Amino acid sequence: SNVTPNTLTITATELSPGKGIQKTQDVYLVIEQGFWGFTFTASPDTYKAVVGDSAIYEILIRRTTCFTLPCSLALESGLPGGASYYFSPPTIPSGDSTSKLVVNSGTAPAGISNLIITGTATAKAIKDTVVLVLQDFDVSSSPDSAFITQGQSAGYGIIVTSLFGFAERCTLMVSGLPSLSNGVFDKNTLIPTDNSFFNIYTEPGTDTGWYDITITARMMTGTKSTVLEHSHIIVLRINESS
Repeated sequence: SNVTPNTLTITATELSPGKGIQKTQDVYLVIEQGFWGFTFTASPDTYKAVVGDSAIYEILIRRTTCFTLPCSLALESGLPGGASYYFSPPTIPSGDSTSKLVVNSGTAPAGISNLIITGTATAKAIKDTVVLVLQDFDVSSSPDSAFITQGQSAGYGIIVTSLFGFAERCTLMVSGLPSLSNGVFDKNTLIPTDNSFFNIYTEPGTDTGWYDITITARMMTGTKSTVLEHSHIIVLRINESS
């Protein structure tokens, strides 16, 4: 019969005392190519972090029974500008199977990055890809400026926009109001994307002139380690009442 590659032919002979050979038969032993080496995976597949915060990926090495060499880890590509990283440990010793990739986002802007991780042992290298999503928010207004006379009020729509899925609660603050005036948000906490209406009330004695008023949205503290805030300038012109 035909013998396939990686097949060992064994001839089995049955002997009987005093009678010699009774039966001969070929037995085929199929030899499958074994796997000698390792695989590794990084999780989670996608990590979402607020800009300025850190992302942590767990790395798991799986070795074959006879593969005991240490595995060195490296971040091949994908790190956004302004971010840094380290592995803990950078080399997984033969008696261990786990490591961590810690990415400190630093000054990196909001966005999506594909991080390619390489594990190397001797001449064998394996890659895995994880996704880093850095989230942020933006503050704007409509209108950006208003013109009133003393004793009147001005209204602005304040919009806090989510970037790349940001969904942390924010609080709104104001600074730079003229004397003898008052500023009121119809809601001073929100989760982006959302808006709040901001009114400035003046009195007949409020000083005339141009005012740059700062609206600040600050991420409220919670489970995140980063304190994140952004500001936007609105302009108010107060004219003298006739």
